[in-house]
Amino acid sequence: MLTRFPETALVPSTGMQTAREALPRPLTIGVPATLLPIASAALLAAALFYGGGSRDERVTLIGAVAVLVAGASLAAAWLGLLPLPALDRWAKTFLALFGGVVVWSGMGLWWSIAPDLTWRYANRGLAYAAFCVLGLLVAVAIPRSVRLVAGGFALLVAAVIAWALAGKIAPALYEDSFRFARLRDPLEYWNALALVAGMGIPLALWIAASRVHVNVVRALGALLLFATTVALLLTYSRGGVAVAVVAVVFWLVLTDRRLEGVAALVVAGVPALAVSAWAFGRPGLSEDGRPYSVRFDDGVRFGVVLAVVGAIVFVLAYLASRYEERRPPTPELAHRVLRWALVGAGVVAVLVVALAFVLTDPVDWVGDQVDDFTNPTTQPVSQGPARLGSIGSNNRWGWWQEAWDAFSDHPVGGAGAGTFRLVHLELRDNANVVTEPHDLPLQALAETGLVGFLLAGGAALTALVAVGRAVRRLEGEEWAAGIALAAAALLYPLHGLVDYDWDFIAVSAPFFFLLGVLLAAGAPVVRMRRPFEALAIAGVTLAAFTSLLTPWLADREADAARDSLVDDRAAQAADQADAARALNPFAIDPLLLAAEAAYARGDAREALRLYVRATELQPRNWNTWFELGTFEAALKSYDWAELHLARARELNPLGPAERDLRELRETRSKR
Repeated sequence: MLTRFPETALVPSTGMQTAREALPRPLTIGVPATLLPIASAALLAAALFYGGGSRDERVTLIGAVAVLVAGASLAAAWLGLLPLPALDRWAKTFLALFGGVVVWSGMGLWWSIAPDLTWRYANRGLAYAAFCVLGLLVAVAIPRSVRLVAGGFALLVAAVIAWALAGKIAPALYEDSFRFARLRDPLEYWNALALVAGMGIPLALWIAASRVHVNVVRALGALLLFATTVALLLTYSRGGVAVAVVAVVFWLVLTDRRLEGVAALVVAGVPALAVSAWAFGRPGLSEDGRPYSVRFDDGVRFGVVLAVVGAIVFVLAYLASRYEERRPPTPELAHRVLRWALVGAGVVAVLVVALAFVLTDPVDWVGDQVDDFTNPTTQPVSQGPARLGSIGSNNRWGWWQEAWDAFSDHPVGGAGAGTFRLVHLELRDNANVVTEPHDLPLQALAETGLVGFLLAGGAALTALVAVGRAVRRLEGEEWAAGIALAAAALLYPLHGLVDYDWDFIAVSAPFFFLLGVLLAAGAPVVRMRRPFEALAIAGVTLAAFTSLLTPWLADREADAARDSLVDDRAAQAADQADAARALNPFAIDPLLLAAEAAYARGDAREALRLYVRATELQPRNWNTWFELGTFEAALKSYDWAELHLARARELNPLGPAERDLRELRETRSKR
């Protein structure tokens, strides 16, 4: 399809026309520009519904497809088939710094205490970079891109929330819904679901408050605000609630539709609080381990209440929108209502503080809360609704200290991206096991050192400036949608201060896509026809795609070797383990499986060599020493077994090595 541009934009260059100047937006949309947002929406839906929690397999598959789509789209743009945004220096600086984060994480392979984990973690950065590229290209590929992206993402959030609430209404939808009452599916983690719900709230406010939208759409926005608030509260996520409140305040401060926003919050937010409070009192909705019959009965009641109250919210929002359409509020009325609303909020705050002074000593209360937050012996925070009123860190304080200790041991380059799980096992003082310290800045310090922290911090700051400048370029409804998208994106870095969102593609992919859209929002458009650069992009895309898939293919070979060992096919298991080692020479699992296969074939010497090789590959991994010591104990090489099990205990004092070491010493004492 032809697109009209000014003739001066095309500059002859060696038989090829190359765009050198900023061009206006295209008047028509070609096939590549039509397919790009569709593919992006499909990838975002896959990330949200099939992200697989924090596990690697789904990240690999979804990320690999995203890399292919982003690479092909970027190459097409450099061939002149798609427009490119003319980014300002702040956006370019962010992209350079974020690329530095990904590259530095990959470079950690050379010094990481677990290079296989580092490789996988660096691959996450490649996947998220691909989503950012998709956002950049979508922002300039279609007209009114900011509004379309905001509306499209609101639909995705609505689908996620509908599925999550459906699991409360019909508990049979979730296979293990009896274990935890906290709302978590389809993201498999309540805090991640809370983050997605929180991201939907400013988008719902934008839809409900915009006079450009028809009355039915505005009412649907209020309904989405109601549903996302209920879902957010049923996750019992304190961090999710806190950042959602910040996002609402951020939106109210920046928007010019504060009165409409406050009205939407009253019409939808108050009923949501009431429904959530009612649900907190139903055992089948709020208590873990309840029988299916109790969960089913309360689920049916919850469905009825949700439907009835939701219908009331929709009708009230629709009527309010029609009334506003007939009698638009004057600026004086809006200022007066907002002024009294602020006065009312201030009065409530003063009364709460005064009541606190009457009921307790505020100084002592604050001291008790600080002690509760920092005391590692404090009982874990309740997993029920009561946790919303607790200020305890739920072990986070201890994890943050462990992350700082890891940074102190490796200040420049860190222990390696994705390796906190091993550091934690060495430093923990209880039986809890975590993979990350639940704080992205401290995680960056512990795993990528000061260099990685500075790169990530610089990327965050430049992104903040670049998004602010981009939103100021927008006008009218694009500006209003940009404010909503910026408020939604803001939740991710804020929530990352108390959680490990980088591990979840279900929240990281949407964030980086929205960030890409915001960075390019309102930017001038350029056209490029540079085949050599397009070829280079294709090469980088192939390399990134290979990097993502190779560890996954190695895991498949390792799983096959494990199955072969179970079926007493040692020779086949050895071949499969060797194939896994060839694909991923940094991993220890193929070595351990090869050792098992060698021993099953009667070659104990080769098995011992492979176990020793595993300890040489990852000397800070307790499991390599544990497997070696256990094997030596089976061979009755007790001196070496005791030495190596002791080393495993040093690296994981609360792990199984202590038990095996004690049993070994008892066996030796009886001889």
